[in-house]
Amino acid sequence: MATSDFIAANFGVSMAQARDFIMSHVTDPGYIYNLATQYHVTSDMLGEITGYASTQVEGFFTAYGMDGTALRPAPTGTTGAHLLVLDGSSIPDVIVKLDTYGGELSTASLHAAIVARTGQAAYDAAFSAAPYDTDHNGVLSASELGTSALGTLPATVATIESIFFGTVINAFKSLDQSELTSLGSFAETNAAAIGAGDPGTMQQLVSMMLAAMSTPAATPVLSDAMIAQAIVEPAAALIGTVGSAGSESLFDVLLSF
Repeated sequence: MATSDFIAANFGVSMAQARDFIMSHVTDPGYIYNLATQYHVTSDMLGEITGYASTQVEGFFTAYGMDGTALRPAPTGTTGAHLLVLDGSSIPDVIVKLDTYGGELSTASLHAAIVARTGQAAYDAAFSAAPYDTDHNGVLSASELGTSALGTLPATVATIESIFFGTVINAFKSLDQSELTSLGSFAETNAAAIGAGDPGTMQQLVSMMLAAMSTPAATPVLSDAMIAQAIVEPAAALIGTVGSAGSESLFDVLLSF
């Protein structure tokens, strides 16, 4: 993916605007470095934006005590994190869906509600496609997404948020009363182990959830308003972690319900 396309897709600015922004903050290299690592902007990209060689960019940050080489792009074909993961388990294709809902479950509505709590920058970092576009070609393949249900899609924030919202909504709409009761009973009985993150208990809980969410509900019990609430608050809480460290999966919001 061309640097100009990456910058436009992820920040909505031109190369000239990106250069002006960087040069206006050149006296605060830590700020630029942290933004670059957060948004997966490589030293090659920074060099192209500013007109310097990537090695000069890396040397600049290294001179200020940062690891400039950490900004180097991963080799093409490097295996990265899959998007569709719940507590380490792959989400079945049958649950995966783009957000085609309207009203309070539309992407625009959920986007606005979460950004009001997190700010646009943290939101964009959490929904960045860069960690999954391991071939750096601006396209998310089935292997990069971790699903064959959607084909190939543009590597953009809009793609990631649509997959996230659509999949989580579909999962919640698949739950009926008996499944909710069973999951609630298990969570209550094993509250201490779940709170401590016991691997065996968490694996069992996730397996139960994915099984319940993989079959359509005879009579869905969650209203659109309840689903929106179940997405917005947990997602806002997770976004700071996802955006800053990449240590969480956005789909862990399902564990917060």
